[in-house]
Amino acid sequence: MLGFYQPPLNNLIKALKYKSAKAAAKVMADLIYLHLPPISADIMTFVPSSRLRTSNRGYNQAQLIANYLSNLWKISNIKLLKKTKHTRKQASLASAKLRVKNLANSYKLDCSLAEIENKKIIIVDDVISTGATVNTCAQILKQAGAKKVITVAVARS
Repeated sequence: MLGFYQPPLNNLIKALKYKSAKAAAKVMADLIYLHLPPISADIMTFVPSSRLRTSNRGYNQAQLIANYLSNLWKISNIKLLKKTKHTRKQASLASAKLRVKNLANSYKLDCSLAEIENKKIIIVDDVISTGATVNTCAQILKQAGAKKVITVAVARS
């Protein structure tokens, strides 16, 4: 994680998520590359967005960041998970309990077990608040046989 969800990181994230500033994803990946030690892993993936959010935005912001970061760290970026239902925005929910409930049964594996079995996986997201989203995704990957799951995010709120 680079830092907290405050200027300038929050401005970059908002530009990427709400102003179609796709170039911000490259800036964030470059910052992660420059400020975090390289992480050794077999696969990189990202937190999936719902089809509705991806369609409305035109892209998944976590996927864009992961695309750039995977090139810098020379790790294959593969879609391993998919969001099975549209949920309320996690940022709109006040408590960790509500965020976990909101995510119940909303993600599932979108790859073969052989692709992740005994693999060390990096999962990329833009912002971590309570950790409910990345923890849910990591749990699915671990239950499917991943050896280790490491989270990389731009900011923590």
